Amino acid sequence: MTPGLYTLSNALGARFNAQEVLSRNLASSEILGYRRHVPIFSGEGNSFQDTLNTLQPNTPRQMGMSMVEGVWDPSAGELTVTARNLDLAMRGEGYFAVETPGGVRYTRNGHFDRGEDRILRTSDGFPVLGEEGTLTLPEGEITVTENGTLFVNNQKVGKLRIEIPKELGVLVPASGSTFAATDPDRMTDAPKPEVLTGTLERSNVNLPNEMVAMLENSRLTELATRAMQIGDGLFSTAIQNLAP
Repeated sequence: MTPGLYTLSNALGARFNAQEVLSRNLASSEILGYRRHVPIFSGEGNSFQDTLNTLQPNTPRQMGMSMVEGVWDPSAGELTVTARNLDLAMRGEGYFAVETPGGVRYTRNGHFDRGEDRILRTSDGFPVLGEEGTLTLPEGEITVTENGTLFVNNQKVGKLRIEIPKELGVLVPASGSTFAATDPDRMTDAPKPEVLTGTLERSNVNLPNEMVAMLENSRLTELATRAMQIGDGLFSTAIQNLAP
């Protein structure tokens, strides 16, 4: 394969990967607390034109761009008032800790409920963790204070475990709106959590912006495909002309 076609092939693969990331964002836009992913690219050249230029003769070999990963966007989603006392949202930093079969996970999805066993659980049925383990809620009226302390009939029953990463890169997406810590020791208690009751945080996917990004990526994918077809045609013609 010629350098130019190799470069275009890499660019095309990167655009296909980016389309998958953007499609996942759109499909997850209604998941509470979901964080959108942003395609990150790397490689030679600063523009699509740089890639096309590699088809020209005497152009230095370039490996082209590739999509490194989909980096998640930590910005908060829109807050929606529900007036339900076990719908909780976080203003500012902080993640609720939940127990899953895969270990402790962190989430901004605060749509909780009191299970039949009276344990506070997520909408997926996972126990929500307090500072001393799972939280058991007796029958009665539940209230949650701003710092995450839970009361039932005005009696304290525990405090939510709310943590933040000590540095970037500690939390990695797990499934849905949950995150896993690459190193649990690099998580720490949120110093001043601000829990809102009767409120839920939606995903931070902006549908119009995401659609524009998807259309733009689709257009660049089409351009790369057409350029590869042209380059392949030129290459085939050259072989035929050089054949004895």
